[in-house]
Amino acid sequence: MFEDGYVVNSISVNQDNTIFVVSTNKGYRVYNVDPIKLRYQFDGIDGGLVMAEIYKRSNLLLLVGTGQEEKDRSGEISGKGKEDEDEISYPRNAVVVWDDRVKKSYGRIICEDDVAAIKINTNHIIVVSGNVLCTYDIESLKIVGSPHFAGQNPVIAMSPNIDEKSLICTTTDVVGQIVIKDIVAGNNLSIKAHVNKITNITFSNNCKYVATASECGTLIRIFNVYGGDRMREFRRGGGQANIYGINFCPNDDYLNVYSDTSTLHIYNVSGSGDKKGPSNITSNLSFLKNFLGYTGSQWSFMKLTVPSSGSKYVCLFTPSGYPDGLNIVIIYNNGDYRKYAANIRHKTFTENSKLSWRSITADY
Repeated sequence: MFEDGYVVNSISVNQDNTIFVVSTNKGYRVYNVDPIKLRYQFDGIDGGLVMAEIYKRSNLLLLVGTGQEEKDRSGEISGKGKEDEDEISYPRNAVVVWDDRVKKSYGRIICEDDVAAIKINTNHIIVVSGNVLCTYDIESLKIVGSPHFAGQNPVIAMSPNIDEKSLICTTTDVVGQIVIKDIVAGNNLSIKAHVNKITNITFSNNCKYVATASECGTLIRIFNVYGGDRMREFRRGGGQANIYGINFCPNDDYLNVYSDTSTLHIYNVSGSGDKKGPSNITSNLSFLKNFLGYTGSQWSFMKLTVPSSGSKYVCLFTPSGYPDGLNIVIIYNNGDYRKYAANIRHKTFTENSKLSWRSITADY
């Protein structure tokens, strides 16, 4: 808890890494990622929020409360205009669709179990409740297609809308398996991605690839979303780690991976060095990759020891950059914010900003 009584429950990032949302015990705060700026905040939610997601750079948010109010277990879906704003509640089993501009809800989705995850893109909302994933139309809040049983504690990712496509990638009740669902076409593609339980899934920005990691935290694999072929295998390290996140850079040339080891790794997605950047590190025995799996992996070509703050963090490539490198922002749950310039050619990091996002006030 901060001195002003705020407790951070979660931090989420929008679809293009330009906005992050902080869910607190009082409400939410919405910030620009780079340059850092508080866009708006709302502290009028009793009990606060467990999670929140924002649509692009808009005033539309999905909110899930802490559940201090009595839960409505009706299993019904409330559409637009069906809620009395003077009596609005934020139970753990409801997703409130919220317009910050007018500080009102225009509808909500009621689930039978607590909401575990939410995602949003141009046309659809994804809600995971219990072990069930459901897709909803963003306009009508009506369910689209059939529910998907995603196994215990499912992991999900949702693509940006590219060429009218809307993709979901989720775990299943088969350990180590993912399924890629095309919401519009209705097609499903199953991939055995790992031996162990999957903990991370991320789409590339062009929606051609999906990256995954398991609870071991040693391997990151990239698959083609159309045929399911494994395109790359990256090795983070030899010891087990809790991977916090995987993030593609804006043009998908590079991938970063960060974990509870306080290390940020950067990989060249193409695998080999070219005019876009240096090669990943490979084993001297890579010619034996068909016989010894370990030697077939690629290691990061540069890495950063992330300053420890005793707090979980989110690490992002930002859309802004420069010819020889990328900008990386690290956002900590304890309020710290750091920005680095990563010079790809020289494999160096320069810290450009160090401040507290909590101390920033909005320019209303």
